[in-house]
Parts: sequence; structure tokens; C-alpha cells
Amino acid sequence: MDDEYEWGNYARLSDNKNSTAGSAKRQNRLNRKAIEKIGGNEGTSKIDDDMSAYDKSSKFKPRPGYYALLDWIAEKPGRRGIVAWHTDRLWRTPREFEDFLDVALKVKPLVYIEQSGYLDLETADGRAEARAKVNRARYESEHRSDRVKVGVRELAELGGINGGGTRPYGYNRVIAELGHRRVIVREEINEEEAAVIRHCKDLLLKDGKSMQQVHRWVVGAGHLTVKGNVFTRVRLQKILSSARIAGLREHLGEVTSEAVWPKIIEPEEHQQLRSLLAMKPAAPSSGGRRKYWASGFVFCSDCVVRGIPMSAYKKQERLRWRCDPNNGGCNGRFVGLEEVQAMIGMFVVSMLQNPATARLLAEREAASASRTASIMDRITSLEGRAAVLAGTLDGADDGDVPEVVSLLRGVRRRITEAREELAAVAGVESLREPLPDLAERWLRGDLDVLEQTELCGLFVDKVVIGPGRRSPKFDPERVTIHPRRLD
Repeated sequence: MDDEYEWGNYARLSDNKNSTAGSAKRQNRLNRKAIEKIGGNEGTSKIDDDMSAYDKSSKFKPRPGYYALLDWIAEKPGRRGIVAWHTDRLWRTPREFEDFLDVALKVKPLVYIEQSGYLDLETADGRAEARAKVNRARYESEHRSDRVKVGVRELAELGGINGGGTRPYGYNRVIAELGHRRVIVREEINEEEAAVIRHCKDLLLKDGKSMQQVHRWVVGAGHLTVKGNVFTRVRLQKILSSARIAGLREHLGEVTSEAVWPKIIEPEEHQQLRSLLAMKPAAPSSGGRRKYWASGFVFCSDCVVRGIPMSAYKKQERLRWRCDPNNGGCNGRFVGLEEVQAMIGMFVVSMLQNPATARLLAEREAASASRTASIMDRITSLEGRAAVLAGTLDGADDGDVPEVVSLLRGVRRRITEAREELAAVAGVESLREPLPDLAERWLRGDLDVLEQTELCGLFVDKVVIGPGRRSPKFDPERVTIHPRRLD
């Protein structure tokens, strides 16, 4: 082996709750010994920790280390290769392996597996053997998945807690550390959040309020989701419809047993709620009752401390916000609705156009700021590469155009995958799309009311309307926008 040949040292661990990532680093050390044995030198080292290569896994996301390694070997065709401990560290899905083959047939990397030796990708027989290993790895993942599904079903029938993920609204979790794992011991009622659920239930069942009115009260009162976001109507309706809050265990939409956690409302009330909400659309349509995306964010300065939002109302063909006495307001404050929404809209657009917003927003919402920073760095790098490739197309020879177009499509696909990963990690659907593009859509009027409401909730805490003189002219000095902090 040529001493100048460079190896990419790759390691992956599917499930590692321990932040030290010991097992993945151990794979790196074994790979390093393999490089000493076969010759050449280690050019780079990549670890994808706590990430699955099985595309049906809940942890399956584009692997930053793996794709960075593909970029790295493509920079020097024929002069760089990959070392991994086992084939299944690199691939567990035939589709991903075939994508790798498309790259490998162009850049000719060597692939050395510490457990079995070189993969022969130059011949049909060698590729068939490699495919068989990947298919075997997929079979093992599917078989393990079947066993897990049976276990989950049995757990549901026993009413047990399905561990992991964000805690459910209305409950706190008591956690115990067992070695490297965190185990949920029990769930207890969060009295503050449970009171919100019970009040929403009473508004629907006793007071006959609509889901829109209940959602408006929740937003206006300043109640937030477990992650600190403004409630969307869909998310609130899912909570109120869930069997969980009635102390029932649900699996695939079917109640299987009583749960081990305490109930917030009675099962009979749950059935009434579910029946009532099933008759209502899960989200407002374009012709639905919700018309004004700023509903729930606008308050008069006298009633803001009581959490009573202003209501939309029409007088003499003019739309206004008023502090509605029917909702407990003072009836002492009126302001132009369209003018206020225009001011809030320009603030939201300015935030969407700010280059720093996406990174700060992702870090605010996500549990892991370091992971979101890594994804944002990857997106920035990929967008830079896409810009270079797009510029190359203008001066490319006819024979090179197909290859450049293929590379550009690949980079854009990975940008999309990285944005989807960022949205999933941060729990912010808007991050699936470049924020400046959302700003353009806002200005063009291409966003529906629900999308505008959710974007407003990302950046605006509340909008307070101060007192003013009677005048037909709108006074912007009365309007104070209180932004949500991004740091």
C-alpha cells in the first residue's frame, strides 16, 4: 500500500446515551490499528454517535459524519478510502449502499472492513457479495424491529410507560440513572398544566366554547407547550383528544388498558371530548372561522396583566382590535386591525431575513445547542458548495454539464435532508425551508393564516396597545411589539 494513500476512519453507534461516546471511539481505535496493518495514513476521522443507519428507525436521519466522508473521498479520486469496523457500521439499507456505489464507481475508493477485509467494488461478483452483506444487515434490523414492536404492544396492554422523547404535557417524569441509561420510574401530574387541561375541558363541555375560542384563551393566557412554544390549535386539540389525560394507555389509536400514570380528567369526560372534537376539523381551513393570524397576540395595556387578548371586530366597514368586554376586557381600547398586523408582519419578515435567525432559533428550541450548531455549519457549507457548482455550470463544457448537474442535485438533496434534520432536532417545522424564502412568501401573501400564526409565535411574545386620542389616523407609537428572546 502506498504510504501516501489516505484513509477515512469511520465509526457509528446506534444507541449511546452516554455522552462520552466510548464505544464509537473504540471503533476508531480498532480502525486505526487496521490502517497501521494495511499501510497508508489516517487522513480524517468521523463519528456518527447515537445515529441509526436503518431507514425505518426513529433515529434515522442523514448522518453528518458519513456524508462528510463521502465528500472527503471525492476530493481526491483514487487516493482516498474508507476503513470501518464492520459493514453494518456503514450501511444498513440497500438504497444507501447503491447511492454509495454511484460515488465509488466514479472516485474509486478502497473500502477496508476491519472484521472481514477489503470490499471488492470493481467486479460484479464483489459488488454482489457486498450487497449480500448489506441485505443481511437490513434483515437483522427488521428482525430486531419486529421484536421491539411486540414488546411495545405488550407494554401498551399492561398500561406501561413508553420511555423516551419529550415529557407529555400535564405530567412530570421521575427519572433514575441506571448505568449509562436514564429510566422513567413514574409519571406524576404537573398541577399547573393539568389545571389548563381541565379548564379547556370545562370550556368545551360545560360552557359550549368552540375549539378556536379555547385555543385563543390558551394563547392569550400565555400558556406554552412543554418546549416553551406557543400552542398551535392542532397541538392543543391532540392533547385534549388523547386517552393519556384520562389515565388510559393507547396504542395505534386504540385504548388497550388503564395506564400506570394518574388521570387528569375522568374517562367519561375523555369520551365526550373525543366525540366532540372528532366533529370539528383538526385545523382551520382557508374558509374557516379563523381569519386573523395575530389573534391571541394583541393585548391592551390595561388588561395585559390579566392575560385577556383583544378581539377582532368590524365597525363601519373597518376592522379593529378591541378589548372585548364579553371576554372580560375593559372595552376601553380600539386600534386598526390591518395596521397592527402590518406592523407585526414587517417585524416577523425582518427576523426571517436576518442571516443569524435560523441558527439562534434552532439553538433556542433544541435540547442540544451543539448538535444544532453542527447541522447549521453543514447547511452553510453545502449551500456554499451548491453556489460554486451553480456558477460552474455557466462556463462548463457540454461534456461536463451532466456530471456537474448530477453533483448539484446531490448537494441540494443533502441540503434538504440537513434542513429536515434541523427541523426535527429543534422541533420547528419552519426550519425545513430557508427562512428568507419564508419571508418572500409572507410578502407575496403565499402563507395561510395558520402558517403566519406559527411564524409569529416563534418571534413575538405579545403586542401591547397603549392608550390614544380619538383620531381617524393610525398612530404606530401606540403599538409595542415584545419579541421572544433568541438567545
